[in-house]
Amino acid sequence: MPIRKSRLERDREEGKRHEENFCKLMQSLGYWTFRYQEFKTESVALKRGDETIILPDVWLVKSPTFEFYAEVKGKSPTHGYYAPKDCFGLEEYRLKSALRLAELVSAHVMYVIFNKEDSEWIWNEFRTLEKKILATEWGESYVGGEVKNVPICYWKKDLFTPLAKNGKLNIPKT
Repeated sequence: MPIRKSRLERDREEGKRHEENFCKLMQSLGYWTFRYQEFKTESVALKRGDETIILPDVWLVKSPTFEFYAEVKGKSPTHGYYAPKDCFGLEEYRLKSALRLAELVSAHVMYVIFNKEDSEWIWNEFRTLEKKILATEWGESYVGGEVKNVPICYWKKDLFTPLAKNGKLNIPKT
């Protein structure tokens, strides 16, 4: 379904709720959480010269030796109208930033989705997803508060695994 600028605030509120719920879940599993955009309406980024890395939504820490980052979304699988059927998508520029961050910090950078269809948290690591892109299609997205046409990468929904099993974090196999 095409997006409209008039829905921006509602979509931001929904995204905020998904981030908050994800953080509550991860805290219940023993993780410390930090939401980068908790008090901002635009993306937070690392910058060096001309290079910009858009940070994922949440930084999570369990111990001095285990931390990771999470891009958190609430989505339903695609229906095949504007993109391949039964997929989840993400803007290519966000994928590239996540991969660059993973390279820079040597930490897991995860794509976390609340699957609205199944009411289930699922995820996978961006480095794994990079190798398994099903398609890249042009589509509408909010960029800097405006609706823009950008490349969006799509993955089959079965590439994502449940985030938790039996009350424990379920780390995807790479």
